[in-house]
Amino acid sequence: MQNTLTKMYKPENFHLSEEGHTIEKRVQSLYYKYRYTGFELLRQIPRDAKVLDIGCGTNMWKPYFDDLYGIDPYNEAADEMIKFEDYTPHKEFDTYLALGSINFYNKEYVEMQIEHLSKITNGGDTIFWRQNTGKKLQEKDIKNMGVNNWTPNNVKYFPWDLESNKYFVDKYGFDLLEFEIDNEKSPMRYYAKWSRK
Repeated sequence: MQNTLTKMYKPENFHLSEEGHTIEKRVQSLYYKYRYTGFELLRQIPRDAKVLDIGCGTNMWKPYFDDLYGIDPYNEAADEMIKFEDYTPHKEFDTYLALGSINFYNKEYVEMQIEHLSKITNGGDTIFWRQNTGKKLQEKDIKNMGVNNWTPNNVKYFPWDLESNKYFVDKYGFDLLEFEIDNEKSPMRYYAKWSRK
């Protein structure tokens, strides 16, 4: 399997750095199981996009983009350790990744973060989402994310669905471009793509 993946994820197949990436480390990553928000994103986002990775975790997307800035309140691999709602952009971005990060707590908390997103984005900006369906992560998933201070029982998740996407895009000035099941296995996740009006 490693040889197949090494051939598949080479710089000439994607817009990766000259070094490519370390397959051995990435094979075990959660990102290979997602249909839309795993490495498929490299086909959709230009290498020179100005990317803000919200809740970047281990900042694994950084090698693939020339101008990516990762924020995360819990992971020291982030470019800046800060909650998204407290972050004021230090430069312009045109692409935003929210891959499992704007999922936590209740509707009010998620809405507060989306309102913040609406204030920092400009017309034409694109947001790529991996959304939780309300199912809890397993302990092994949390370890794979590189986070050591969570347990599956102390985190509540907002149950994203098509209707909640429609509600938020209508209320905060976005267009819903795509909505799909990203991963059918437990825990199931959705993929959404929004554009700022």
